[in-house]
Amino acid sequence: MKYMTVPWSQQIQQRYQCVLAEDLCEWFDSGIWKHADDGCGQRFLQAVAPQDLLEPAPQAIWPALMPCDLLPIISNGLGDYLCMRMGPDNSIREYVHWYHGGGDWIPWGKTLAEALLFDSIRQNLPGGQRDHAFAAAIEHTLLADDVHPIDRWTRQWLKNKHGVTLGDRKGHEIANTVLELGIAEAAVRCQLCIAALENPLLHELDDPHWRMIPPDQRQRYLFDCGLLPGAVIESIPMEPSDLCAAQDWDAVAANCEQVTNQRDDLAWAWDLWGYSFERLGLQKRAIDCYRRSLRCSIFTDQTVRVRTHTFVKEGQKFSATRLMQLEYQSNDTSEQAYLQCLACPKPDERRKLVREYFSDLAASANGSDAHDYWVKAGWDLGAEPMTAYGDLLTKIETTAAEAGRMALSAIAQTHRQCFKDRYGL
Repeated sequence: MKYMTVPWSQQIQQRYQCVLAEDLCEWFDSGIWKHADDGCGQRFLQAVAPQDLLEPAPQAIWPALMPCDLLPIISNGLGDYLCMRMGPDNSIREYVHWYHGGGDWIPWGKTLAEALLFDSIRQNLPGGQRDHAFAAAIEHTLLADDVHPIDRWTRQWLKNKHGVTLGDRKGHEIANTVLELGIAEAAVRCQLCIAALENPLLHELDDPHWRMIPPDQRQRYLFDCGLLPGAVIESIPMEPSDLCAAQDWDAVAANCEQVTNQRDDLAWAWDLWGYSFERLGLQKRAIDCYRRSLRCSIFTDQTVRVRTHTFVKEGQKFSATRLMQLEYQSNDTSEQAYLQCLACPKPDERRKLVREYFSDLAASANGSDAHDYWVKAGWDLGAEPMTAYGDLLTKIETTAAEAGRMALSAIAQTHRQCFKDRYGL
């Protein structure tokens, strides 16, 4: 049998022309993945078998919806996946939570063990009530580290690598501990932002005047209670000073600044930081943040979790909406052309225009730039029509190989085969 001649990790590295980190090799070769066989909705505990990843078209891949630099490793049993995200140097860049309900993703750590550790503690973090897996309808039960083998494995990794144990820490204490260790920082800081914006008094208010407000408008007020009109405030039997006391926009700004200091590709961080400036009347600084967010994929905006979704139309970037609201006009002709694409009122036409915009840039570029633009053509806003992904994946495969990004080329080729098998295109 081919699958039994060499270790799984070596076969996967050969299949995808990549280099796997030590913890992922151990995951496959020691058989620890076999213990991840009981995904319960809120936890990622249903492994993708290594032999499945060796197939020409792995069933776990969602072609077109899933970015073509991702390989799924573990599912929550409801369609979401914990995926390895391949880097241009043919090694794994990070692990991300990919949401099947819209294609969004958020980084959970640089290693598999780090991502699994975050999965095991996230319900104990601030902001945990607005969980990552919205599709889950199963009541979450935190599995103790002395119960599940996956939790024991990740905590042993933490102890071996950092010489510490988390014990029974919760809330900000556990958040501060993992941040000090540099573990899952973007994911933890996103949780802290959500917690800083949470307003339990308003969210749980049982008042007829509050309930009569349209749901989308209520979500806006929950995002920023400073938007509450005077008439609404007067109708609610609560002191005005108490309504907004729970929100801490300074903490939001501080966490977003930390994230953007480390990486520039997460729209949610630029969006929230920009809005924190906008609400203070600092328009220039807000615009600077929104322009940085424009360069990020819409699939990194975490819009439902951070409640920016009520400000945008279907398939629109929050940053583009705010820039248009602020009547921003760019002196950069390329940026202005892109903004004009985003200003299109029809979602499908807007996605088509954005695809064509980046396709034109890719066609006139070379090497890694061409590869990056082709990826943006598919996953900056999502491509229209759906059939376009066949040609896009082929071009991504080719240009990645030409740029020496062999692992990304191999993964794109696999996504292309999945797209063909799934849709006949």
